[in-house]
Amino acid sequence: MPKGFQVAKPIAGEPLNQLLNRTGFGQIVTRKRNGWKVYVLIHKTGVKFFTSNGNEIDDRLIHLKQPLLNLRNKKPTLLFGELHLNENNRDNIYWVETILKTRGIIKAQDLQNFQYSHLHLTLLGVVVYEGNVIINKRFVIIRNLIQKIANRVNSQFVIPMTILKDLPSALAAAEIDHWEGLVIYDLTYQNTYSIGGRTPRLEGCYKHKPIKEGDFIITERILYPGTRRVREVVLHQFDPQTSGTFNCGKFGCFNESTRRKLARIKLPAVIEMSFTSRHPSGALCEARFIRIRADKTPVQCIAPRHFENVR
Repeated sequence: MPKGFQVAKPIAGEPLNQLLNRTGFGQIVTRKRNGWKVYVLIHKTGVKFFTSNGNEIDDRLIHLKQPLLNLRNKKPTLLFGELHLNENNRDNIYWVETILKTRGIIKAQDLQNFQYSHLHLTLLGVVVYEGNVIINKRFVIIRNLIQKIANRVNSQFVIPMTILKDLPSALAAAEIDHWEGLVIYDLTYQNTYSIGGRTPRLEGCYKHKPIKEGDFIITERILYPGTRRVREVVLHQFDPQTSGTFNCGKFGCFNESTRRKLARIKLPAVIEMSFTSRHPSGALCEARFIRIRADKTPVQCIAPRHFENVR
């Protein structure tokens, strides 16, 4: 896998009425998973998994590698998808991160065997199939090939993307079941990739999240008196109008493991948060911590709009 290889990402923030108006173009509506994006290289000698940063994942995913051997060919195949774990019909990103970040293959496998469950791989796209570059084929063709691949692999842990009936019913299901969101493809959408450059976002593929999310800068830690234990953090984002940062409020609902990590990381740092809405000041309503974003820098934390009543 070349360093910096990335497939195109969905366009985020498209107004819902515009997505509904595009139904006349023909759409494929899928469930968006909340997991880790991975690339899967199948070649004549075996199967390799890579993170979106190009780092190879070890044999903690042996239960996925074994059935994927059914795709071996003299010429390589390169797939991409999402590793996820389901808990009561909701994706648990914390479990996924624990399994992938824990030290040691045996411990990671024990977590899957005895504590959580085995990671699932949802197939989202095909870059190369048996030596042929097909990423730029129309999405309706890619979707059919993904189903064919899943049938060949024949594993409960390797599954095709979830195709939903239509956008209105999918929106209702995402809201009721608290899904991560939806990804909507035009039938004629054609994917692409970049190597080392900015990840492209192309018309025809859109992401919708019923629960809003964003990346925020931790500018300050507030500690419990007389300790190094983090009580709260102060959050900021960049204002797209003024280019300066503004205060997005404080947040302190962390588990103990996260509090320890927050005490050690160098500031400023970036975390991902979910929320239902924002106050006129830009502060978050019903906020929830998602994860520390070691892959993001503070300059990437830009608010979606200008807030007039900033504090």
